[in-house]
Amino acid sequence: MEKFKSPEEARISIREALSADSSLIERFLGRRDIDSLFVPPLSDPVRGTSIRERVEKKFRSGTWTVAIHDGKLIGCMAIIPAKLAREVEFSKAEKGISEGVSLKDWSKSEIWELSTVVVDRDLCAREGIKGVGGSLLEESKNWVMKKGKQAGLVTDSWIGGDMGGFVAAMNARAYGLHRREGQGMGTPDTILRIFEDPAKRGEQGPPTVVYGIPLDAEDWRFFELKQPEIKILREIYERLEERYRPGANSVKS
Repeated sequence: MEKFKSPEEARISIREALSADSSLIERFLGRRDIDSLFVPPLSDPVRGTSIRERVEKKFRSGTWTVAIHDGKLIGCMAIIPAKLAREVEFSKAEKGISEGVSLKDWSKSEIWELSTVVVDRDLCAREGIKGVGGSLLEESKNWVMKKGKQAGLVTDSWIGGDMGGFVAAMNARAYGLHRREGQGMGTPDTILRIFEDPAKRGEQGPPTVVYGIPLDAEDWRFFELKQPEIKILREIYERLEERYRPGANSVKS
């Protein structure tokens, strides 16, 4: 069995970014292999902002966490204030799909969002390194938790994107620490919203999906109670995933 190195064993520095790191982040995100991991690519004009502007804007409103290996950036996440309404503006024919869960019962009044989440997977595979994304997430969660008990955390992706699987895996690990082994149900699903997002994904792009990232017992309690509603969202997601999967006829039209 192949043995992977942890970020610590590989001497990778996981930390909050400094303003001096902005050029490192910009160059990393501008690499063709990294840029192409996003839908649409960060350099696509539909995004309405350049990669440099994106990096600077997120520094101004929040921060970045970075993974540095041998002086090179190999992963990053931005943490910014979330633009997430407490109530759902449900689907209207002229606006397309908009479904979700009300947040009025969530005790968190200050919601932060993970954005521009990416790791150099090719480098990690070549060097046998595993866990960079998880370590960046833990650093980001700690940053948000220092904001106080009122702070919550979400992230978004697109239908069919890898982020949903990553969030589910990380949440399962965290939930295992939250609840004693063998107690209660499996890890709660944390999908919160699904909506058309042409400003970010383009007119023919896939809908955006928002996921919660629980930070404490109050967050877990909220998601546990919301499972009946979230189950319906998950069914909607699965139907849309079939439609937007690569090669689906409905996407080509």
